[in-house]
Amino acid sequence: RPGGNGIYYHVSYWGRPHDYLWLSTASPYLLYQQMKQAYEKGIRQMWILNVGDIKPAEYQTELFMDMAWNIGRVQQTGVTGHLSHFLSREFGTVSASALFPLWNSAIAAISFSLYSIFIYYTYSFIHMDFLSICIIIE
Repeated sequence: RPGGNGIYYHVSYWGRPHDYLWLSTASPYLLYQQMKQAYEKGIRQMWILNVGDIKPAEYQTELFMDMAWNIGRVQQTGVTGHLSHFLSREFGTVSASALFPLWNSAIAAISFSLYSIFIYYTYSFIHMDFLSICIIIE
């Protein structure tokens, strides 16, 4: 088929059971892994990102766009280097070094605290290991 293919990716969520528009819940590490996998499978002609409210997803949007424009450059530094550069540019080098561990902790905490994870019909509190979560976040 000559049409090729593309990818449509969401970094915000608007719908049931709750919206996540005020805070981006998309892990940049997961975004990187999934877009890298798409690129490696030959999906290179059309990448579409659904952002919703752009400000909370500013970093994820930049990561996505940088990968779409030149994935090799992002692969050289990985998400860690890319995020460090973003924080340094936006907040200065001194603040960036303090913000980096906070940003990573926030990403970990957000991924464990989404409402959709904790509703009784999608997640089991019985099988959840809270000690592991506390260790990961700290």
